[in-house]
Amino acid sequence: MIAFLVGGPTPGQFSVRRTNDFDVSDAVLLPSGELLVLERKFSWLTGVGIRIRRIALKSVAPGAVVDGPSIFDADLGHEIDNMEGIDAHVTSEGDTVPT
Repeated sequence: MIAFLVGGPTPGQFSVRRTNDFDVSDAVLLPSGELLVLERKFSWLTGVGIRIRRIALKSVAPGAVVDGPSIFDADLGHEIDNMEGIDAHVTSEGDTVPT
């Protein structure tokens, strides 16, 4: 999946490694300096699947191929819907909550 750094000191193109037939749907930058990437997949045999991967922002650079661990995986066995977007907010207690 091709992505772009727009503005800043080093604008350019980078890629997110595609694995297990997942495609990037959205991403959100966290205050901690990490990027959460929402990915989804669909197959007539297995149905809908979603996952969220955490990618260190320091690995994002022009020409880079970034990858990171999955922190959430779900499929139809979890009664999920077709997730298309991700966001995050920080609570008054300082906890970061992805939505």
